[in-house]
Amino acid sequence: MPPGAGPGGFFFVPRGTRHRFRNGGYHAARMVLFFTPGGIEELLLADAIPARPGTAPPIRRSAGSASRNPRRN
Repeated sequence: MPPGAGPGGFFFVPRGTRHRFRNGGYHAARMVLFFTPGGIEELLLADAIPARPGTAPPIRRSAGSASRNPRRN
């Protein structure tokens, strides 16, 4: 079973570690993310798709994201 965190939980993910997030609940998850060094937030915002309650976001593959991360193809 994957690790989980409740309210106030914390995870540290070392550099180079593959990881992901899945919300298995019925309510929206809220997170505060810290990146060092900074700068990745612009990439995340550029590819972001707003979430809608009760629906999974569409899988979107664009030429721009493929050029930034060839493993996504």
